[in-house]
Amino acid sequence: MGFTPQFVDLDKDGRMDIITGQYSGHVTWFRGIEGGFDDGQLLEQEGNPDSIDIRFSSSDDVRSQFYWLYSAANFGDFDDDGLLDMIVGGISFLRISRNIGTKAQPKFAHRELLLDINDKPLKIVKSEKNPQAFFSVLVSPLVVDWDQDGILDLLATNRYTEKGLPAVTFFRGVKTVKGHRFEPGIPLFRSKDGTKVLPGRYPHINVCDWNDDGVNDLLIGTSVVTLHDDVFNGYLSWNWERETGLGSNDPGNSKDYKRSQDNAVREYLERKTVKEKIPAEDYRTLRHRGYVYVMLGEKEN
Repeated sequence: MGFTPQFVDLDKDGRMDIITGQYSGHVTWFRGIEGGFDDGQLLEQEGNPDSIDIRFSSSDDVRSQFYWLYSAANFGDFDDDGLLDMIVGGISFLRISRNIGTKAQPKFAHRELLLDINDKPLKIVKSEKNPQAFFSVLVSPLVVDWDQDGILDLLATNRYTEKGLPAVTFFRGVKTVKGHRFEPGIPLFRSKDGTKVLPGRYPHINVCDWNDDGVNDLLIGTSVVTLHDDVFNGYLSWNWERETGLGSNDPGNSKDYKRSQDNAVREYLERKTVKEKIPAEDYRTLRHRGYVYVMLGEKEN
């Protein structure tokens, strides 16, 4: 299953390629060729995501599923050797896999935790009960020089389904004697009362100059809740999914499979939630739909 696809010239041949991560840990490369793209090939990585052992739970052990799962990948040259390195998100961490191959045939080393200027692993959010614990937040990274200072930064999104999760986290890149480091992450957007700053869930982002004013803008894709023929539902999209009791089910897409839809409705009505439930007849029409938003940047005075 491919996800988080993106365009990048991985082999530096002047043609854009398509890269897509996979939940299993593989990353697929569709090399750009004249008139289109070549068949997908798996990028060579140290370790084998097909040989994971569920007995191991370490996020730093190539035998562990937690090392490989949810491999949302992005690319940038972090050691200035002319080769694009791979930045990988995952269950909770951000890691780097150095490109130890060549331009024509990239190969990626063991995934190492990305560190901040205090030599601590980059993190999205702390647990309120245990400040040292990491949530399973499903991190997706974007490599970009966000502050345009010539040093690569990171923007990271997550599943964005419960209170306390930032929509976008900014890690400012810093060159140090130890190599490329980052300042501790800060939310790109904040709300005073902890409410959501974006509707929906699982946002993904890209950076461009949408209005050609020389300032970085954000393109944000997010999955929002719709009811009754794909009508945007503000209540369900602007409240945290964990509080409304919504899961990833799309009962509106199961209307031709009555048993599946009935099971989804029953599970929803039985689930404990913080917010009030919507009626069963409305829930039967629920679908998650992709929306794209543009947030225009402004120059600082």
